[in-house]
Amino acid sequence: MRREGLLASCRFAVMIRGSALGFRSISGIKLSASFEPLQVGGQNDAPVMLAIPVKEPGKLVMERGVSPAGALSNFRPGEKIADEMQIDILNENGEASVSYSVASPVVESIELSKLDAQDSSVLIETFSVFHGGIALCRPSK
Repeated sequence: MRREGLLASCRFAVMIRGSALGFRSISGIKLSASFEPLQVGGQNDAPVMLAIPVKEPGKLVMERGVSPAGALSNFRPGEKIADEMQIDILNENGEASVSYSVASPVVESIELSKLDAQDSSVLIETFSVFHGGIALCRPSK
């Protein structure tokens, strides 16, 4: 079934330090804000909500197949990857249609899938990243 004008979730790219890295999946892309109710004298019809700084870092979980020259082997848990990382959602022509900027990404963990001598499936690397927020940004060309 063809979906005119809709983007497929299977076409995306991750830009880190100017290099495009391929991943099998990414979860945790979420734009959000924290709020606190503010007590206002004389205004009882509805609570007034005040935006406050986010107290907990966001978390992205990215999975990819491991290659002998894996680019993620250059990163270590606790290391700041870059000032920002960009996730591009691609259209049918492979061009970025929507982009998200990930602020201050820091590696939380890098984990390999189960090693099993009786299984010939691809070895998967799970890359977890804490960040200071995600924002919609102008797609890179």
